[in-house]
Amino acid sequence: MSTADYLTIEDEEDDSSGSPVEPLRSLPQMSAAGQQLLLLLRVLRNLCATGIEATVAMAEEGVPEQVAHLVSDPMQGNTDGTAHLSKVAAQLLANMSANEGEALDAVWNACYPKTFVDLAAFQRESALLYVIASEEYAVALCGPGGSVILRRLLAAFVREGSNAEVGEQVMELGWLIGHLVYVRGLLPELFGALAEVQSEDNAVGATLDPLQCVLLELLSEEMENGSTRQQLKVSTEDAPDKALRSLVFLVTTIRELGYAVAKTGGEAPLEASVLEAAFQVLKDLFALDDGGAGKACGRNLGSALCQQGLVSLLLSFLVALGPIRRQTRAAAPDAGQPSSTQERPMDNSISSTAAKFPRLPPYLGFRTDVVAVLAHAAYGRRQVQNEILELGGVPIMLSQCQVDDASPMVREWALWGVRNLCRGNEPVQQAILDLQPVAPLQNPDLMHLGLQVKMDTATGKFSVVKQGGATSQLSLRRESESDASAAAAAPAAGGRRPS
Repeated sequence: MSTADYLTIEDEEDDSSGSPVEPLRSLPQMSAAGQQLLLLLRVLRNLCATGIEATVAMAEEGVPEQVAHLVSDPMQGNTDGTAHLSKVAAQLLANMSANEGEALDAVWNACYPKTFVDLAAFQRESALLYVIASEEYAVALCGPGGSVILRRLLAAFVREGSNAEVGEQVMELGWLIGHLVYVRGLLPELFGALAEVQSEDNAVGATLDPLQCVLLELLSEEMENGSTRQQLKVSTEDAPDKALRSLVFLVTTIRELGYAVAKTGGEAPLEASVLEAAFQVLKDLFALDDGGAGKACGRNLGSALCQQGLVSLLLSFLVALGPIRRQTRAAAPDAGQPSSTQERPMDNSISSTAAKFPRLPPYLGFRTDVVAVLAHAAYGRRQVQNEILELGGVPIMLSQCQVDDASPMVREWALWGVRNLCRGNEPVQQAILDLQPVAPLQNPDLMHLGLQVKMDTATGKFSVVKQGGATSQLSLRRESESDASAAAAAPAAGGRRPS
């Protein structure tokens, strides 16, 4: 939706048939005066499509002030009529705001913030679709005065999620949020406006609110439709730094949430929910991406984001989680047990950051999300492939190529990520060829039996030995196999093998 479009199509439908109906039939409980008022609002709304002159004339005649008064004191005692009037009033205000100038200023001065708050109670975000065409008003909407409006819009969206109009409302609210985030670069301000405790620097942590999770989920859903793809083109061609500003804040938020979850020992459901929603936004962003070719989004947002420390952050999460271990009935090895990732050379910054991150997945599928973003980022980006190699991330990615009960599909994403790392990159291919076994990972079942896996450093071969330094190697055959062998040898002593 652009500022050249106007809301002129009446989409009110009969609840039973879903087909357009006449105004008098759609408002059976409205008085004659109410019906006339509704028709007048529709005429004014459609008249805006004739040009800027019409909207300026309406502003000079005080139409925004009259609409604001109508919204603040609608048809008392008539819920059905109030809903219809609020819808058309919101569309009229949106059309009057379609172009910057006198009409937009008149709408803002008459309606901010009270009228917009009242309309938000009816989930009429269409009134704000064009007001944010002004950068000044967009910033104000994300400030303290606009926080009430945004909170009501998001709360109404959650509350009325099963409403028949949810498709239209998700589109309008998603477009509004997408514009604020990508075109205006106001994600930090949006997060701050929705925080329970306001902070000057919009810091993440104690200021978390469930509506911030709803905000990110809406942003993720909006990624999948055409309007956000168009906004990404606009933002990367006209104002790339603003779109990047929002995404850098998102990466910072992910880092801070990782710290917060680690401090609570994994008992942080709200932080985990916001973290999951943030990773979904990143996954959707890279899914839209062009692999660094610069065709889909002008200046490539994904490549620019990777230059802001995203790769090292993701690798740190994987190092903190440690190698994948299959769940067994035996107890897990002690935390001090050496692992393949601990012994491999890696950048010091990765190790220091990983020490502050959670060692257990904050939510089901967390490891999958981290690997998926890395796999996307490595596709067609030589600089990302080289960075992963330099940071010691190739063995880390290889270690993800196995089944994890706590992270469905992580093996498939890891295999695709390794493929992207190796494609056309000989240094990465050679690094994989040069890998040598370092130390065995102990199997919990064997440890429960008093056994351990030992590696011969000279030959690189593995053997199973008794715990406590015993040097005698044990056969890998189970007791049942030994019994079977004994039974097979019995006929040699004169017995008869069973048929």
